[in-house]
Amino acid sequence: MRMRIVFFVVLFFAATGFILTVPAFSQNKKNQASYPVEGIYSDLRFCSETGDVEGMRVIILSSGANDYHVVAQLASGGMPEPVLVKADRKGNKIMFTIPVDLPGFPMETFSGTVFSNGLSLKSKNYKMGLKRLKCNIDQ
Repeated sequence: MRMRIVFFVVLFFAATGFILTVPAFSQNKKNQASYPVEGIYSDLRFCSETGDVEGMRVIILSSGANDYHVVAQLASGGMPEPVLVKADRKGNKIMFTIPVDLPGFPMETFSGTVFSNGLSLKSKNYKMGLKRLKCNIDQ
């Protein structure tokens, strides 16, 4: 009889723990993409005739639980210094603002969608598709 009570107590706590953790995991999955949003995205192009660099490079970094940053470079002729800004992420959507006081950057709020092979970004003045670059940091 004692073994039977212990068995039911263990079964009860195991079932209760499972029921309480399933909603937590499913809620987490709802806000995540099925592939990492962190990565390096670029459509930078070099014109050998003029020596100009055109396009944008975006690096999305995660620095903890739902804490994201973007390193961005928007080139038009030359390569400006990279800018580090805070980003908001919801699932595979990302949004960040480049402040107005940085040289070479107009104040722009970019919103985008991360795909397995790239990043689609748009703002008031820009609309672009950046390729996901392969790198060795995802090991």
